[in-house]
Amino acid sequence: MRDGNTYDYSGKTYRYGGLKELLVPYIYSEYIKKSHRNVAKLGVNQPKVENSTVVDPIHDIVSNYNEFVRLLGTSYFGYNAVDTFYGFYWANRTDYADLCFDEQCELLPINSFGI
Repeated sequence: MRDGNTYDYSGKTYRYGGLKELLVPYIYSEYIKKSHRNVAKLGVNQPKVENSTVVDPIHDIVSNYNEFVRLLGTSYFGYNAVDTFYGFYWANRTDYADLCFDEQCELLPINSFGI
């Protein structure tokens, strides 16, 4: 699970990239979300920069989080078994019986409005 592997699903072979490939977009999106503002004694501020423009990071946050959800595999578009954690899990579900992969545990894509 950690390093990834190939798996067979419905007679075809797919590749799961491992937890690093799965988690990098999530970690990046959370890092950008939490670090794009500075908290000071008098409130939240953004640093002043020279020779550059401060931009809203929402596009990076949304696109990287949604890439994480896609790599995870979600029922939002019907469970996706093609090169996803879900496909790897489903093909090897007897080895990972303790994992929760149902509607109560799943993550859904987000948009720029946070919904």
